[in-house]
Amino acid sequence: DGDNILLALNKRNAWLDFGYFKEVFKNNADGVALLRSSYLKLLALVDQWCWKDKEMAPYVTAAVMLTALQHAMKWRPPLYVGGERDAGKSYFHDNIPTGLYSNLVKKFDKATPHSVAQTFGNTCKYMILDEFEKHKKIPQILELLKICGYGGVYTSGTPGEDALEFKIHHMPWLSST
Repeated sequence: DGDNILLALNKRNAWLDFGYFKEVFKNNADGVALLRSSYLKLLALVDQWCWKDKEMAPYVTAAVMLTALQHAMKWRPPLYVGGERDAGKSYFHDNIPTGLYSNLVKKFDKATPHSVAQTFGNTCKYMILDEFEKHKKIPQILELLKICGYGGVYTSGTPGEDALEFKIHHMPWLSST
């Protein structure tokens, strides 16, 4: 029903009802069991990739789940997936987070800092910057991503009197060879 919405979507952004989320899991064995069950199912999928260390699959699984809650976190580390060409990095992003979060995920192969801020700012979209080694705008994008860690505002000038402000509170996923 309308009073039990965990995830609300509208045209411009998506957000979590953290009060409801907190209430569902507060001293709720069923909620904890549901979370554990969801984690184990996702782990079974993530574990199909050949991670450098077998111990990485549980960490990656936890990070995939935590990214949905990135705005509630006080610190958001960037996550880096590296591997040889055709190792399955893009396939991972196209199937695991996109399969789980659907239209909350946005993946760029090439971007500018402003397009990243414009796309992700003021939203909680799942940020994926794929093919990150092949673009001349990487230093500027890395400067923008510094804001993500603790959350902040990216400001961009406009032809008019007012600048645009984009709140950036994301745990970015970066991939490259």
